[in-house]
Amino acid sequence: HVRSRRQRQMCIRDSVRFQKDASDPGAAGPDTEGITVDGDGAVYVASERDNSAKGVNQNTLLKVDPEASAGDLVAEQEWDLTALLPAVGANLGMEAVQWVPDSALEGALFDVNSGSAYDPADYAGHGDGLFFVAVEDNGHVYAFALGADGQATLVSEIAPGLAGVMALDYDSVLLSLIHI
Repeated sequence: HVRSRRQRQMCIRDSVRFQKDASDPGAAGPDTEGITVDGDGAVYVASERDNSAKGVNQNTLLKVDPEASAGDLVAEQEWDLTALLPAVGANLGMEAVQWVPDSALEGALFDVNSGSAYDPADYAGHGDGLFFVAVEDNGHVYAFALGADGQATLVSEIAPGLAGVMALDYDSVLLSLIHI
């Protein structure tokens, strides 16, 4: 049985566990909203809350290895972005995530930290791209450098003028980030 890319992504998205829930198969788990793959083939899932505390906002990116084992996938690494994003309701946080390579962003993205064009060299240890997340509540898109140490740095904020952003897709041919 051959699954489509979308079917494989849905299976991964729906079987992810927080690190804290690794030994608890009955844990409610993350409220996963989006999935992306980086340039090395690693899979990242966006979660806007922990389903065991549905009234609490918890915007987290989880890195998983879809080849790790059968059954649920426990996050290899997690980045809690909650404090770096605006305060929103528990079910109005991150709705999408998309990785974009530095080669498409260098010099083209405004960096809120330097006040100038994005330079990947300013973010040592972040890999070779940024992670864009869409927040449902305000419709903004935020770019993050994810450090290997579990720290995240907000690099840019984009206000596309939409009431809410529910999906992101990077078009590698047109070199543009599409938000819906």
